[in-house]
Amino acid sequence: MLEKTKQNYISHVPCCYWLCIRGIIITSDINIMILPLSQLLSLSQKGAGGDGMHEQLRAAADRYIFFRGMVRQREPKAEQIMNQLVEDYRSMPHGKGGKFFTNKKRGMRPFMIKYIHYCMYGIDPDDKEKIDILFNFYYGNKAGSAALYYFKVVGRVLGLVETFQYNRLVKKVSKIYEESPNLSSFPENEAKYGNLSRKELADATIPIMAIAATVGPKHLLEAAMGCSPLPNRVDGVKTNTTDVFGIWDGLDLDDSGEVERYINEIGRLWLPVSHTHRVATEPFTVKMLFKDRTFPTGTEIMIPLSLSMFDENIWDDAFEFNHNRHDLVKLNMMFQSVGNKDAGRMCPGKGFAMIMMSEIIVRCGKVRRE
Repeated sequence: MLEKTKQNYISHVPCCYWLCIRGIIITSDINIMILPLSQLLSLSQKGAGGDGMHEQLRAAADRYIFFRGMVRQREPKAEQIMNQLVEDYRSMPHGKGGKFFTNKKRGMRPFMIKYIHYCMYGIDPDDKEKIDILFNFYYGNKAGSAALYYFKVVGRVLGLVETFQYNRLVKKVSKIYEESPNLSSFPENEAKYGNLSRKELADATIPIMAIAATVGPKHLLEAAMGCSPLPNRVDGVKTNTTDVFGIWDGLDLDDSGEVERYINEIGRLWLPVSHTHRVATEPFTVKMLFKDRTFPTGTEIMIPLSLSMFDENIWDDAFEFNHNRHDLVKLNMMFQSVGNKDAGRMCPGKGFAMIMMSEIIVRCGKVRRE
């Protein structure tokens, strides 16, 4: 049961001094309480002092959501949802900031809600009541702000009225997930799944959807499809002048490897998750501002993944767009791992996301050439 896991209720999400020392950012000891739903993201693995709940919850989510999601991607209903997206791309403005990316009824956002929830949960994309609830929670008036719901400081960020609305919506979302075809078949109170109930598994997947599934692929696709310009280099060198449309239009869309590299290069230049962290297992001392400073066991050390993606010791012409660069896929960290190396923290939806994004790039890319 999740309530037996103390880590469940406290996750030390650091407020950073943002002092970069040799590529590592040391955080302060100021901690923010996170609501108990953010299970998988906050639990430690056994090797880092966890009690096994991370592995058990991950196993449950992998089997009943992510693996089944990849199976459903091959089903006719998923193809139907994808066909509608392609037709929307053909008929809607899809340049920078185009309605294809921002409309609430058609285009990218409704697609994300319908496709992800059909594949991963088995929720009927034609069930308007459920789809509207899910859309309002994840992409409501402030798209992406559902992720902020999981911070106790949410009242300051979103305002009391919006927080109240999210409190109501999250209960409805949990019920939709709990009663979905995928989770309805989940065996409750099994030791290998941490004795989870269906409701607990439903609750635990909401932050994964809010922080990752409904945000990360959309972020990458908006950049890859020209809606959002790539960011500038820190020192002011312009990188957002990259002709994304020209590069996309020049891809061999029948070469799955080239399409994969294109998405990876977009991700390298603009990681969906720019930082991760580790927790110190013993006191340590570092020199900061010309002084030795000692930090205690339990200090969160933020690791800026994005800096490694611009390390000129690893990448030739690190700030240039080159989807054919050496070891791009092998060394890319856009799924919180180094390529396909996995220490148990790789994004569980990586395979699903790459299949979905690749199909969109290919099919919409062919529309551009009609």
